[in-house]
Amino acid sequence: MKTFVKYFLFTFFLLSGLHLKASIIDIDTLSIVEVKVVSSRTNYYREDLKTREIDSASIHRSIFSNLGDLLMSSGTSNVLTYGGDGSISTVSIRGSGSSHTRVLWNGFPLNSLTTGVADISLIPVSFFNSAKITSGSSGSLFGSGTFGGAIDLGRKVDWKKRLSISVGMEVGSFGSYKPGLKFGIGNAKVQYDLNFSFNHVLNNFFYTDFEKAGQPKVISSHNSMKSIGLIQNIQFLLPKNNMLQIGAWYFVKHNELPVAMGSYGESLQSQSDSSLKVFLKWRKVFQKTSFEFKAGYLFDHLRFVDEKLNNEGNYSIDSKISSRQAYFDFNTRFFHFQNLTIDAGGNFSYLSADVAAYNGPESEYRANLITGAQYRLNHLKINASIRLNFNPYHKPPPLLSFGANYELWSNHLWIKANVSNKYRLPGFNDRYWQPGGNPELLPEQGWSTDLGTEIHLLTSTDRSRKLNLEINVFTGRINNWIQWSPGPGYWSPVNFKNVWNRGLELDGYFQRRSGKFDFLFRVNYSLTYSTVEEAENTQLLNKQLRYTPKNMVSSSAGFSYLTFYSNLDFRYSGKRYTTEDNDPFYALDPYYTLDLTLGYKSAQFLPGSSLQLKVKNLTNEIFQVIRSYPMPGRAWYLSLILTIDKK
Repeated sequence: MKTFVKYFLFTFFLLSGLHLKASIIDIDTLSIVEVKVVSSRTNYYREDLKTREIDSASIHRSIFSNLGDLLMSSGTSNVLTYGGDGSISTVSIRGSGSSHTRVLWNGFPLNSLTTGVADISLIPVSFFNSAKITSGSSGSLFGSGTFGGAIDLGRKVDWKKRLSISVGMEVGSFGSYKPGLKFGIGNAKVQYDLNFSFNHVLNNFFYTDFEKAGQPKVISSHNSMKSIGLIQNIQFLLPKNNMLQIGAWYFVKHNELPVAMGSYGESLQSQSDSSLKVFLKWRKVFQKTSFEFKAGYLFDHLRFVDEKLNNEGNYSIDSKISSRQAYFDFNTRFFHFQNLTIDAGGNFSYLSADVAAYNGPESEYRANLITGAQYRLNHLKINASIRLNFNPYHKPPPLLSFGANYELWSNHLWIKANVSNKYRLPGFNDRYWQPGGNPELLPEQGWSTDLGTEIHLLTSTDRSRKLNLEINVFTGRINNWIQWSPGPGYWSPVNFKNVWNRGLELDGYFQRRSGKFDFLFRVNYSLTYSTVEEAENTQLLNKQLRYTPKNMVSSSAGFSYLTFYSNLDFRYSGKRYTTEDNDPFYALDPYYTLDLTLGYKSAQFLPGSSLQLKVKNLTNEIFQVIRSYPMPGRAWYLSLILTIDKK
């Protein structure tokens, strides 16, 4: 802690001196500075990495869904779900684990403090209007657990909006009922918005139980889901170039947990999740400097219940897990030199968890000092960043990132490359769960290298035609991979293996506009090898990681005419092994899905209102994402949104 205090004081006095110097310089560059400082630290320094932003049309089509459904329909992120609308879902990128993708909301981490994993079914699409996926994101910028990448969620503010009210409803197959409300009001200085969502789904779909004798067709039972969510955000543009933003998130979900295929009897298990997240962000823009401070409080509670009674007449399982995070972050950006930008900042977090399976409440602090620099010369941008980590558990080495983006052919061809090292601290469960927790676990550590090119093959001056292609190759190592393994009487986490992940990604985009017509086509392909390179069990060497397909394809074709639109989403996932030794008997077959959307968006009566029909799994494909948990067949969803929008 003393070491951190020394670094903090040094950084504070350094920033104070630079700020004083900046305040005396009288150069009218404020308009330029404002454009630059809109980006957060993680946004500003990732032009050397593959970053994809999900378009607003895709978000609108999935507005009644959760983040897991949105990711499955808009890219090659590997989403694992237990079947059924709203069921527990996780995401992994580039052959890493689900704890190796960091999910952020306005810069605050949403990954579970106890497991390290983000359940993305707990994130309604209506809670954000901006989603960016950064593959291979650097640990120096994003922190712990980014071997695969990071997903940034936030809300863009429309300062021209004066009043906006939207009331919507989606109904559909398997007892799906989803009303929602959106309200916004403001002016050029203040903007307030509120989003409310409610979901109720029975998930009572038919499936064939291939693991029972005779392979009977049965109906999924004890599989319903209910959720309610509310998010509010208010933003002020204050005098003297100050900006203040305050946000609050509240979400509750109750999931019944069905039995796996091949099981007899009914499940009495369920899981309830609730979360409260609040934050404050303040930004001040000087003439050649900007300063940003943000603070957040994140509370999560989970209760897992098995209502089967034990000998004492109580539930056989009644597990409660609560966690709290207090998070503080500051960053200063300097534009003192014509071609050089420098960031200096840090963050501090206090983490605590109250879990019945621990010996008692556990808590710890974590702190980081972060510095970044971007150098620009003609068509070249060079990024470098470093993060120093401080925590009482383990002292990892400094995290470094270095990359470049070079515009080889003006407005047509870019080449980018990045190399960085990474780490992930064990979750609280890994260290404190009893029995089994292992306080001697080593953090996961590794590195990654990314090389890519972006080509704009066709770009018209009036933007009526666009043809883009992006190619990326990557390689990386994850050492000391943490995995729970069976031991004498109970399971325990161990540093199980070292993994090598590498691959190729191709992304294409075509758009053609002509008068009243608009056509677009997007395709994404990923080839991923993620294999065990070192392990005590030599039979696992060179084996592909569980639930990691080598080949994945995602594409989307959209067509609109005046106020009518349609969209066809295609997704293919290759063969997936479900055991460490890649036993083909337990492997899941490749599958593909087609989703069709037809819609109408009003331009005259209540402009912005929409009527939409979505058919998911159009071909009624039979498949599993997680072994023994079937996915629904063909399903339809009809939604209506009525909007009053004034500017």
